Amino acid sequence: VAALTGSDFLALFAAGDRAVITAAVKRLHGRSRMEPIALRMQRPDGTSTGIALSGCCMPFIAGAIHFAISALRPALAEAAVGADNLLDTESFEKSILACLKQPETIGKDAAINLYAVDGIDRLRARDGDGAIDALFAQIGGCLRAYAVGGIAGRLGPTKLAALTDGKATADIGKEIGAILKLHDPDGAELHVKELAIALDIADLNPADAAKALSYTLQEFAAGDIANLPFASLVDGFRALMAETAKRVIAFKSSLTDRGMRLVFQPVVEMAKRRIHHYEVLTRFADGKSPFETIEFAERVGLIEEL
Repeated sequence: VAALTGSDFLALFAAGDRAVITAAVKRLHGRSRMEPIALRMQRPDGTSTGIALSGCCMPFIAGAIHFAISALRPALAEAAVGADNLLDTESFEKSILACLKQPETIGKDAAINLYAVDGIDRLRARDGDGAIDALFAQIGGCLRAYAVGGIAGRLGPTKLAALTDGKATADIGKEIGAILKLHDPDGAELHVKELAIALDIADLNPADAAKALSYTLQEFAAGDIANLPFASLVDGFRALMAETAKRVIAFKSSLTDRGMRLVFQPVVEMAKRRIHHYEVLTRFADGKSPFETIEFAERVGLIEEL
């Protein structure tokens, strides 16, 4: 302890995590408490180890903050962030799925906040790749500071997501807006579109909820966000989640109830003008093409059952 007294607090942590701590401390002054955030702490030998940092303002000592360091939950310990302070898509999904198995760890109002940043190509053309890297590192630090357990990820080149307590949407939006203004003072190039969606998937069992959520995130990441109806995006996105859940249940029912049929397509040997053999094709009762159904099953983890 004596060796640490008077040292630079931020220097105790990996360089990439310092923006996260700075954003978390800024938020802490308005909340009095900081929930555990997954970070990397520097070791004397130059390596780092994963820890959870939490904190609170001391009411009897003005301006003082009490920090506590604890072990990471297993799900977070395995997830590593990139230079942008964010988890990759796979790690983000795994972290969310681990939380869904223990819903008490995220609270009843948990939500996934989704963000799409427009104007990146214009900024890159003007200021280069370094400016883009710096922008997303700052946004990533902000998202991890507000996210439950520091769970925030990058779902695509310009699409980000964070697991929150459902009450931080306005604050996150303001912070991201301030970051964009640093890189685009006139507000002519960079814009962010956002969505907060509650994890209202109580009608599904944990396994099916995980599959529906995974598929939904992939659809969001792959879609052209510019063409989505932002005036009703919350309703639209919830409808997408509902449709995904319905397809999971319908698909499993088709397997359980044998809701499929076989079609025999003849393959003709032209030289001898006779049927050589038959191809056996599967048709599902819902009318969807086999390709779409198989692709869907692969995406949501039902392909083994198929």
